[in-house]
Amino acid sequence: MAVLDTGIDSGHPDISGQLDEAVSFVPGEEVTDRHAHGTHVASTVLGTGEASEGRNKGVAPGARLLVGKVLSDEGFGQDSWIIDGMEWAAENAKVVNMSLGSSEPSDGTDPMAQAVNNLSKETGSLFVIAAGNTGSEGIGSPGAAEEALTVGAVDKSDNLAWFSSKGPSFGSSGLKPDLTAPGVGILAARSQYTNQGSGSYMSMDGTSMATPHVAGAAALLAQRHPDWTGEQLKEALMSTTKKLEHIKPFEGGTGRADAVAALGHVRAKGSLDFGFYDWPHENDGPAEKTITYTNDADQDITLDLTVSVKDANDTDAPAGMVKLSAEKVTVPAKGSTNVTVTLDPNAGNFGTRYQGHISASSEGESIVHTSLGMIKEDERYPLTIKAIDRDGEAASAYFYLLGPTGEPQFMSVDGTKELRLPKGTYSVMSMMDVDTDTDHAGVALVGDPEVHLDGPQTVMLDAREANEITVDVPEETEAHYRKMEYFRSIDGNQVNDIYIMPAVADKMYAAPTEKVDTGEFTQATRWRLAEPLLTIGYEGKELDDIPQAGSTLLKGKHQLEAVYAGNGSPEDYEKLDVKGKAAIVLRSDELTGSERAAAALTAGAKLLITVNDGPEELSEWTGVENEDFSLSDSPLSVAGVSGIEGQELIEAAKSGGLTLNVEGTPDSDYLYDLVDMHHQAVPQKVNYSPKTKDLVKINSEYKSDRPAPGAEFRYDILEHSFAGVGFLQKLSLPSVRTEWVSAQNGTSWYHQAGVLDAQWEVRQPKVEYKPGQTLNEEWFSPVVRPRFGAGFWAPYRTGNYLIINVPAWADSGTGHTGADMNYPGDQTLKLYQGDTLVREGKGQALYLFNEFPAEKTQYKLVSDAARDAERWNTSVRTHTEWTFWSEKQGEYQTALPLISLDYKVDTDMAGNSTAGKKIKLDLSAVQIADAPENGKIKGASLEVSLDEGKTWEAAKLAAKGNGWSAEIKHPNKKGASVSLRASAWDDAGNRVTQEIVKAYGLK
Repeated sequence: MAVLDTGIDSGHPDISGQLDEAVSFVPGEEVTDRHAHGTHVASTVLGTGEASEGRNKGVAPGARLLVGKVLSDEGFGQDSWIIDGMEWAAENAKVVNMSLGSSEPSDGTDPMAQAVNNLSKETGSLFVIAAGNTGSEGIGSPGAAEEALTVGAVDKSDNLAWFSSKGPSFGSSGLKPDLTAPGVGILAARSQYTNQGSGSYMSMDGTSMATPHVAGAAALLAQRHPDWTGEQLKEALMSTTKKLEHIKPFEGGTGRADAVAALGHVRAKGSLDFGFYDWPHENDGPAEKTITYTNDADQDITLDLTVSVKDANDTDAPAGMVKLSAEKVTVPAKGSTNVTVTLDPNAGNFGTRYQGHISASSEGESIVHTSLGMIKEDERYPLTIKAIDRDGEAASAYFYLLGPTGEPQFMSVDGTKELRLPKGTYSVMSMMDVDTDTDHAGVALVGDPEVHLDGPQTVMLDAREANEITVDVPEETEAHYRKMEYFRSIDGNQVNDIYIMPAVADKMYAAPTEKVDTGEFTQATRWRLAEPLLTIGYEGKELDDIPQAGSTLLKGKHQLEAVYAGNGSPEDYEKLDVKGKAAIVLRSDELTGSERAAAALTAGAKLLITVNDGPEELSEWTGVENEDFSLSDSPLSVAGVSGIEGQELIEAAKSGGLTLNVEGTPDSDYLYDLVDMHHQAVPQKVNYSPKTKDLVKINSEYKSDRPAPGAEFRYDILEHSFAGVGFLQKLSLPSVRTEWVSAQNGTSWYHQAGVLDAQWEVRQPKVEYKPGQTLNEEWFSPVVRPRFGAGFWAPYRTGNYLIINVPAWADSGTGHTGADMNYPGDQTLKLYQGDTLVREGKGQALYLFNEFPAEKTQYKLVSDAARDAERWNTSVRTHTEWTFWSEKQGEYQTALPLISLDYKVDTDMAGNSTAGKKIKLDLSAVQIADAPENGKIKGASLEVSLDEGKTWEAAKLAAKGNGWSAEIKHPNKKGASVSLRASAWDDAGNRVTQEIVKAYGLK
């Protein structure tokens, strides 16, 4: 027996006495099994059970073992390692166990599968191979090989394991797997060199565990018949399985392996694969195959033959589709008899998969059986996909196929690919990477969103036809974020393909299309434009540089002397003076980006420019990995440039006297968040040049009482979008910025911002702007307090359960909600039913799966939250109480009638108002929408404290719009603060009372 796997624990008591030889085919690794897979598999085949006093024996404990390590310690292997191991094993073993395979389905023509076929015929060895663990149709390689004995998995109840890969084989539609065996919860030897599990044994699942059961059965059979070839062993094992009627041949072959039955005297051909009959069936005709029945007994045996073939609905195949040359045969002693099986595909229905068994019995006892399968294609036509790059050469690309088959399929093409698809309307679109080996790489949207397939068709993914997507705005900008996407729906099926442009991609393209007649089609481009983060110029040229991730941006204008420092190793700087200068280095595999940055920083450089060692642009991590494995930014500014323009820079630096004009703008004074959409077709012109009247102007203030690291992002949400896609971008706090935003019909926006050093995140509700608007927005502005809103899910009732969520740190922005993302933070929630405390918990959520009364009942929710007074000057402590009524509703889930309080007070960028002045403070009450127990807001009160809540004085409220306004006189005391205590209630008995200590400061 040979086992090709992750190696072996040669010292395991169950195996040490069985092992004859072990060879590693993995370069640089010993045969020792540090993964655990190989030892487990080998002991399932032939373990002696020594470590368990004989309880955990393998199937064939008397067999001898050869081990070929073809998978690394991580469990992966190259095809060449595996094929080398196969060749060695086939020359030295009768049975070869291969509990391995590719995750991608194979058509049986790849090198590993062909090696199985060739070695099986040349040596007579039997390769027993796992079917795979995808749980879907398609067998990996080498299990897809025709000569392989391919094994699926069942559990102890003979149900097909959920993970067991099924047939038919990809491309060939071949009849695989061949049989099944137990593969769920298999206990076998554990390698002492692995960190998985403990003790001498461990349990594993997989077709990898089923395969050695069959290999062990093959070893027993080979001992009984040492002269048999691998093909004869395969026939005997397949034709004598326990037939499982609930598992079809394309799912589990002939049945579950039965080692005892395989030792019987009669065997037969294991399976008859009648193959795939493609449309239009003009030349289909009856096909014949032969079953050979072999009898090794000393007496003749008469077999009664029956055919059972069904379709996917378990309906019998049409009468006459499958015929036998004889329904009863006598197989002579020590001889064989042939039976011809004729299948007429013309009798079958279009688009049907037929499968079943031909069973042979004697005197009513089942003896052997042969599985068979045939697929008759429905009306289908070839759809050819051809991918061409911008230079006219064949290209590789990924594309989405959407059509009447349902879910979109993500597929690849390498030059040309042919699909056979049912008649119908399809979309074939690709976001193709183009010009990848240049310094102007890009992405092109190509394809056809509407293909009417009623005959052979070709779709060209031709990047040469794509036009560049451009944007024009009045200010000087560069893209800080770009996204391409398209949406397509056909008959209720839809795909939304999104491509976030990497930093190294310069260009975006889209090929024009015809207007679609069926369903919806939208092509959209998203830009975030702002001032260039870093410009580097010399001798009248400006570099196309990329600030590197993990570095710190320069600020302001600088003139830096440039010094060439080789590959940027510490040794390269030993005789150089780069202090306060720009170091220019050439990238190499000898150093990581972080190591290059660290060396330049140590040498005193102010700027590091890394020139790529290839023509492409460069983007790499240059930050610091800390001892606790966290990441932080390097204090050095680092930029990358392509090898093409970088070589000129290097030569200029080598010549000496090179000065670089450098300007860094980490915080832009303006920003454009833009979306351009085209519906039903991609036009010839894909330039977006919005006018001021087409956009909304937002004057944004990001407040902070001290310099701090911040981040924000505005996510576009289109009509077809499930959610926005993007990532937070750094912003120094405090900051003021003019933001121009697209206001196209069908475009909504969701804006989020955070204070990074405090893990405070604030969320704005989704909004759709109107062209020409001018708005003012504030972030992190007082008064900060608990508030419900669309940014976080609101408290609700489901049945008699209450689910509570109280985000504690909303700022004063319209509709904003906010929370401490360092969960649970310094927040405590309490829920009372009447006066009885039901639950108390840390953090902003309570999940109350108590059985609360169905009838209307009063509850009280209390939130106490605090912030570090050393870090924050405002809202250092809040106490909020909600009294509300709730009863069981007919709907599955309903909102709770909780009230939020909104405050509006003018403050500066540090969150301070003016000392010694009278100011207006606006107050309003906001209910959670659609709560069935909501009443009409009836009144409010406000109290003010100038001593952080020790004493309180009532403030007079006057009605103002949908809320109230109060006049507050500030003491003439700079550095003091104002605390607030407010209440509001409705006419249904719901009430909120909120106390905020140091609600805002005074200057």
